[in-house]
Amino acid sequence: MIQLGKHYWQWGSLLTLLLTTGQWASAQTSYNYTDIPGSPIAIDGTTTCTAPITRTIAVTDNFIIGDLDVGFIASHAWRGDIEATLTAPDTTSVQIIAGVGGGVDNINALLDSASSNALADGINHSTTATPYQYTRAPSSSLDAFNGKQANGNWTLEICDNYPSLDDGTYIRGELAFVDDSTGGGGGFTGTSTIPATGTVINSYHKVTALSGTSVSVDTSAGISAGDRGVLIQMKGATIDTSDTATHGDISSYASAGRFEYVDVASVSGSTLILETAPTVSFQASGYVQFVRVPIYENTTISGTISATPWNGDKGGVVAIDDIGTLTLSGDINVTGLGFAGGALTPEVPYDSCASDQSNYTGPLQNGTGNKGEGITAPNASHVSRRGHKANGGGGGNITDAGGGGGANYGFGGLGGRELDLCDGSSPTHNTGGLGGQPLDYSPANRIFFGGGGGSGSEVSQTAAGGDRSGGGIILIRAKAVNSTGGRLIANGLSALQDNNNGADGGAAAGTIAVSVHDSVTGLPVAQGDGGDGGDEANGSYAHGTGGGGGGGSLWLNGAVCADFSFQFDGGEAGMSQLGNAAGDPTWGATDGGPGTCTGNFTALPLIPIPGATLTGSKDVTIWDPLGEGLYAVPGNDVIYTITASNAGDGPADTDSIVLIDIMPNDVEFYNGDIDDGGPETDAVSFTQSTGAGLTFSYATDVGYSDSTTRPTDFSQCSYTPTAGYDPNVTYICFNPKGAMTDGDPDPEFSVSFRARIK
Repeated sequence: MIQLGKHYWQWGSLLTLLLTTGQWASAQTSYNYTDIPGSPIAIDGTTTCTAPITRTIAVTDNFIIGDLDVGFIASHAWRGDIEATLTAPDTTSVQIIAGVGGGVDNINALLDSASSNALADGINHSTTATPYQYTRAPSSSLDAFNGKQANGNWTLEICDNYPSLDDGTYIRGELAFVDDSTGGGGGFTGTSTIPATGTVINSYHKVTALSGTSVSVDTSAGISAGDRGVLIQMKGATIDTSDTATHGDISSYASAGRFEYVDVASVSGSTLILETAPTVSFQASGYVQFVRVPIYENTTISGTISATPWNGDKGGVVAIDDIGTLTLSGDINVTGLGFAGGALTPEVPYDSCASDQSNYTGPLQNGTGNKGEGITAPNASHVSRRGHKANGGGGGNITDAGGGGGANYGFGGLGGRELDLCDGSSPTHNTGGLGGQPLDYSPANRIFFGGGGGSGSEVSQTAAGGDRSGGGIILIRAKAVNSTGGRLIANGLSALQDNNNGADGGAAAGTIAVSVHDSVTGLPVAQGDGGDGGDEANGSYAHGTGGGGGGGSLWLNGAVCADFSFQFDGGEAGMSQLGNAAGDPTWGATDGGPGTCTGNFTALPLIPIPGATLTGSKDVTIWDPLGEGLYAVPGNDVIYTITASNAGDGPADTDSIVLIDIMPNDVEFYNGDIDDGGPETDAVSFTQSTGAGLTFSYATDVGYSDSTTRPTDFSQCSYTPTAGYDPNVTYICFNPKGAMTDGDPDPEFSVSFRARIK
């Protein structure tokens, strides 16, 4: 008989140059990363296009690419022989030089997709001229990199397409970026931050009803029995609806932000039957969604993983379970996939300030800014004006006041003052949208989207528009997490510059939550910055600027904040050109508040790790080393072989396997060389399949008992048998060391010993 012990998992030379452009310190930023080898590298018969020169350029700054130019200097007697390819950290690849230029010599050029001058210019370039001698168009457009995150390792490959002919050298390469991540809060020519895109690995299902284990959804497509999901209530908070300064304040969260992992037992039509009923009291009226969660084992994230944007009912969440190590080589990015910004309002004619408003709430009204989306349900009577909507930023009031920033953990910033012709001389006349209310995570069992930025007032001008949606949600559960340059990003979107109206508020960042059994290594980047409020640069009159969005939150279970390189800043208030001249550079708008990183987030449970399933069998054969045809009769020996295999989906715990076998009454154990001078030297032999992961020492991993009672653990197997046949051995015990692996075929090991039939 075999007793199996416990076998569960225990939870256990680059130059960076920064330049600013525009009028304000928050303007768009350029980053130049230059690769100059210590000495020129030969481009010759050894650098074929199957074995190119490979140069890695590490970009350490975090930003979204608005534009990229590439500097390149190489000598070569026939320029057309050179080929070069640039690959981004997310594996996007562009062939920047593809055998162009014919028989002229060398390349000293800045490759710019906006250039109309081809590299095949018929001009010999000088490799000693100041970089860069010419601006030329690349062979393929560099615009493929626009909108992507810049941070990470970029790869430049250079080869000689005709290696048996002319030779040359690679001298210099350079990446010249323009940062587009600051959006409208970053200068007078900025654009809205680009929402995240990437591979979607989850599916999203609006919950229409819940009762016990029954969950009704809008569609069950893509869900099967045995699937795992997470139920999340996105809204449901009760707010103050009075037309006062407290409008939008949260009086009850109810189950807004609550979540719970569930397993699907069966699917019938659009109804999911769960293994067990949720313990959270979800309200379907609170906009609950079921997010299907894929389960991986030792997977690597490359490229970008993202979500479908929140559409008012579902989306905006990336949830991953990994029962092994989740390796982040690419990004998980939910920037701008959360709560929507306040809708842009149709403009109204300017009426000499007669329509100025002081209200905090009201229905849709032309010219008046609208509230950003938050954790409370929509209400047609409370769509516009300056009061916030829970964590959604308030809209700017007529005339031309700015929208407020959305909130998450960090508060939203106040929208800027109205048109200076209507505002008077005191900043106390500010009718800009109120910033979203910072959310209370106590008692740390909720997760939230970032609140949308409020829209500004639109009077007699064309609105700039732009997306000001909050950051989404990232949920990761894994045995371990390791980063090789990958990032977790949940930024809020910035607002566009609007020179002739009230600018919009920036959106808040979302939420990132990670739980691990073992460890987080590689110092992954976690970023949840609020979006910047919109600038304005009217040359005649100051208009409202946008408030900054609040920072997001990083919640950890089984890890600590020091395990991450995290940034959860509030967004900056918009800037005003004439306001700056008057000593009020933000025209009354304020920055969003910072976010946070917090540990001990037990509300995100550790992922269940499959354990080992060990099975055993015993085989008895006659000991007949000379092939005499012996039989199992008294006086002859037999060999007992016990085989254990792991048929489970996980490994056994380290040193946890214990086998205890009773010696039958009709045999006596042989304490000697089991094979009488053969390859074995001890009384017990041990074998295992390839990769089973165990070690075995006769001196420490075999024990004996002379008790009439079965030992309860290996420590009780302390009897020392006499040499030869010992009839006093009643039990034999084995404790191989290490963690027995899982796999297909099932890993196994065997132990054998010898006994004599009485």
